[in-house]
Amino acid sequence: MSFLSKLFGASNKEDSATPEQSEASQTRNFNTLRDDGVRAMSMGETPFAVKCFEAALKIQDDLSVQALLAEALFRQGSYEQAREVLAVLADAEPENTNVMLLLARAEGELQMYAEMRQTLSRVKAEDAQEISVRYLVAEADFHTGNAIFAVATLTQILAEDAEFLPAYLLRARVLVSMGQGAQAIEDTAHLLELAPENEEVHHLHAQGLLQTGDNDGAEAAVRRLLELNPFHREASLLLGTILAATERWSDALGMWNETIELQPDFAEAYRERGAVKYKLHNEKGAAEDLKKSLELQPDAASVIEGEFSNLENEMNARFKGMNPYGF
Repeated sequence: MSFLSKLFGASNKEDSATPEQSEASQTRNFNTLRDDGVRAMSMGETPFAVKCFEAALKIQDDLSVQALLAEALFRQGSYEQAREVLAVLADAEPENTNVMLLLARAEGELQMYAEMRQTLSRVKAEDAQEISVRYLVAEADFHTGNAIFAVATLTQILAEDAEFLPAYLLRARVLVSMGQGAQAIEDTAHLLELAPENEEVHHLHAQGLLQTGDNDGAEAAVRRLLELNPFHREASLLLGTILAATERWSDALGMWNETIELQPDFAEAYRERGAVKYKLHNEKGAAEDLKKSLELQPDAASVIEGEFSNLENEMNARFKGMNPYGF
């Protein structure tokens, strides 16, 4: 019988097989499905691998195949399903650090950071000091309101292994969130030397420079990012913030016009262009853009509530301070 027939359940045949022959056939089928799943994973055919492992587990419940299935589900972005499988494995094999780490990573992808931190606390003591474990602990700490602990952990990691680049990136992310731009740009500058096309590094670098008051440097950094990816929405929003902070309304209007031409479904771009138009005394154009923004993003009604009935007060409130766009 062909492998596809085995996988998708073709009909057969020898009802006359002895129990021993049937058991041997089932074992062969299980091994074939497992091995083909492993080969499919190595070839990047993850959805097919998932089918193989699921079919194998219908024949025989096996912890090693469950682990393979969890890894395949994680690789294809099915984090909730992966977590369900891994939770069972973690209870069955509490000493398996690899299972605990993959479970924690799945919970991180699902933004279940409290659960992620709890899972990491279950890692056996002799593995808890591994860099891979401590890095995930720092990530969980960051997202559960313990940014200072996260920075301390990441700094310790880098003292032990200065080439562990993910720690630089996460530390920069944490420092920017804390408003510590001067420290963050030390990490991002180092990373830009090694990964000059990494979009997140450029974005963090621009944010860090802006926090230090270096508007020109921040603008240059964010423009480099937009050269790499003209569709980077957070970069467009950050550039809009910089242009507005320096009251370069005409430049801001031109930038938003270009952004909307590239991304006509970008609701925030219409909202921000509307704010700029108001500053340029184009109240009608501002109202039209705000209306378009609301059409594209109805859930944002609370953000721009009152912009049509009381546009002047809303705009005046939004243009106070260094960050006129309110984010």
